Amino acid sequence: MSIHVSYELTAEEEYRGVRRAYRRRFAVVRACCAALAACGIALLVTGGQTVLGVVLVVVALLLAFWQSFVTGLRVARHRAQYPGPLTITFADSGCAFTTGGFRQAFSWSRFSRIRDDRDHLYLYARGELPVAVPKSEFHPYELGELLRVLRSRPNYRPPRHSP
Repeated sequence: MSIHVSYELTAEEEYRGVRRAYRRRFAVVRACCAALAACGIALLVTGGQTVLGVVLVVVALLLAFWQSFVTGLRVARHRAQYPGPLTITFADSGCAFTTGGFRQAFSWSRFSRIRDDRDHLYLYARGELPVAVPKSEFHPYELGELLRVLRSRPNYRPPRHSP
């Protein structure tokens, strides 16, 4: 198998792709923020621990904004470091990313997770930002062949049903 795909995303599209890749992580942080805020509001309403209540509400708000802010910074830093269109070459042994004259190859075992949803293929290399590859960039035959190979890998996770 040798499949090449080249595409360029806007900063907003890349950010949305990374957010979708980190969907579970964002949900956990939102749940923690909601729990902290609820505890803080309960303390404020009961009137016993006003200072602690305010601290919990402020921490919940900061944590909620911090996660989005840090993710946006990581995407911006990544785009500045690797400008231009991204070309990915998929092979039986792994895949290679080429952008702006820089090439980096990964074996399939280097990915902690590989998953897909209706619109994207997500590649989670250890220690790197996840790469969201739009499925619309593939020819239908190539996408089918690639998904067949990826689904045989132990680190592939089947698609979850979207709400």
